[in-house]
Amino acid sequence: MFAHLLYEVTLGGVNHSIPGNGGLDCLNYIPLWQRVLETIIFVPLGFYGLYSCYPYLEYPEEKTCKRKMSSEAKAMLAHKLPLNNVGEVLERVHPPPREIIKQYVFNVYLAVFLVELLYKIYTKTGIFFLNPCHITTSLQLLLLKMPENHPLTTQLFRLNMYTMPGALIALAFPILNTRQMIGEVFIYFLQHTLIVLVPLYLIYLGGAFLPESGSNYAWPIFSMSLILLYHFLVLQPISFMTHVNLNCILCPGVSDPFAGRLYRLFAVGHQFLVVPIVTKLYAFSSFYLVSVAEICVGPKVENLAKTE
Repeated sequence: MFAHLLYEVTLGGVNHSIPGNGGLDCLNYIPLWQRVLETIIFVPLGFYGLYSCYPYLEYPEEKTCKRKMSSEAKAMLAHKLPLNNVGEVLERVHPPPREIIKQYVFNVYLAVFLVELLYKIYTKTGIFFLNPCHITTSLQLLLLKMPENHPLTTQLFRLNMYTMPGALIALAFPILNTRQMIGEVFIYFLQHTLIVLVPLYLIYLGGAFLPESGSNYAWPIFSMSLILLYHFLVLQPISFMTHVNLNCILCPGVSDPFAGRLYRLFAVGHQFLVVPIVTKLYAFSSFYLVSVAEICVGPKVENLAKTE
């Protein structure tokens, strides 16, 4: 019963007659021997990228992001409230403006994600939630709720910086022939636009949301190797068994300018070249925009606290 329901929700509505959506023609777009050969080449390269770059990843030290409070105020509030950490209680009762805005961003982003989820459930195409853009959205929602003073937050943020450019590619070469319901195209563009904008907002928040240094190339290779392994070890087997073209792993999308038997080789090549460049430029531009924003609207709350 559960297996049948799961099949209906995830695969029951996938239309293989739509070009680039899947089916036998998509599965046979390139011969099996070529798929095996590409997998034999790329999977070891992916693991080698992880192994060789892991020791050179930049690891941030744990930081504290608590706001300062005068000793007199702490003593007065501690006398009235039998609590160990009065500052944290005050922030829960009267959250600072940045926390309110952050919660608002999270709520809007979550609403967009849930609408997309409802579309997938209604159309019985839930399997497409394995596509990297939905994984990126989930990761960014998690980052909006993770503690800002933990090194793991920084590491996941840096990984997210290299999954984010996929949304730019999706905006530049949108695949919309599978979206037939009212509002689906709008949600597509809105979700992918938010994927691009949320990292900028996180960089503005500061704290743990800090890209690696511009000269560090261990993070680009490590992240791209992880993405490569996700495609060939996760998406490819699932696509092969279900005949569903997850993130164009079986056959090229209808808007792919490199369509042809070697399209996967071109994809790996230009992604490993373009994504790190885009991410580094994005980080540099974000720091510039944040600096301009601080000049226009004033320094952030935590910066004011440091000057007290």
